[in-house]
Amino acid sequence: MSSFTKDIFNKPNIAKPRFKKKRSMNGEAQIKEEDYYIYQYQIYGMAALFYRIAGGVGGKIYEYLKFKENLNGRELIVLPNELFLKHWKIRRQRINDALQKLEAENLIVVERRSGFCNRVKLNIEVKNEKENT
Repeated sequence: MSSFTKDIFNKPNIAKPRFKKKRSMNGEAQIKEEDYYIYQYQIYGMAALFYRIAGGVGGKIYEYLKFKENLNGRELIVLPNELFLKHWKIRRQRINDALQKLEAENLIVVERRSGFCNRVKLNIEVKNEKENT
């Protein structure tokens, strides 16, 4: 499982010749801002929202939940403490703090039972989710 953020490309949609001037004779840029794009903006937009609310841990929780949702569908999932500790050096206390913040913003649903691990699922819809399936 890799990070979503490493695949963001900020390259123009139009081809640019190798030795072409960057500005025209009147000083305007030949490549306009609307020609730039970010690949799969909806996915990165949600990851950024999780990151803003719960910090880096929130972004990693979103990545893991989205990965599992694509494999198994939307269901309650246990977040494995060993995986988060091994790959991202995130301890279970930080995961629980982030889950409380994300649950307060109604982005995830958390099922808590005493003596058992928390089970989590996403509570959001990505706009193009139905078009991609």
